[in-house]
Amino acid sequence: MEVIAGKLRLSENHPDGQTGYVSQLITHPHFKYVSRTINQSTNDLALLELHDALIFTSAVKPIKLPNYGQKFVGDVLLTGWGHVKLRPKPVYATTLQVLRMPLISKKECKRLLDTYPVHPHVLSQSEICTLPYGLNQNACTGDSGGPLIQDRILVGITSWGEENCGQNLTRRAPNVFTEVSEYVTFIKKYTGKQTRSNDFCK
Repeated sequence: MEVIAGKLRLSENHPDGQTGYVSQLITHPHFKYVSRTINQSTNDLALLELHDALIFTSAVKPIKLPNYGQKFVGDVLLTGWGHVKLRPKPVYATTLQVLRMPLISKKECKRLLDTYPVHPHVLSQSEICTLPYGLNQNACTGDSGGPLIQDRILVGITSWGEENCGQNLTRRAPNVFTEVSEYVTFIKKYTGKQTRSNDFCK
């Protein structure tokens, strides 16, 4: 498994691009699928240990970790390389996609998810939600594991959402993320990092 950093376009050979090789994958001990239909799961995060450290440059930078239990409001940024089109044939992004969205309350998220009765939606206490400002602006297949960021702090990790990625819908669909502030103890256990909000996740 590889980790590629410092590239905004997959096709370009950026001078600041770096490749890190994964030496260890640590999944959360209580990771569990809730619904394989939409890849919905709980405790949906993992840590990747690289064989060699990346070199920080203007294009490759660490991200801050939140405090344990820290809550966020307002707009956040989602980035990812997932599908930008589902039909008639899925198309992956070749340029890193960036989307600004507002966080919404768990109560509002549950209400919205309940309007999609095709499959069960169980929102855990360690998950948070966003709601796009417009239609067809959701996370999609291939975005899972990507960062949700506010002020250079890792707020969430893309987990799951409406099965059609909000595409071709007449109403907005929420996105669901693993809430990183609920897992700083897990992160600290395996990385040895002190997880104050001014610490960087490397």
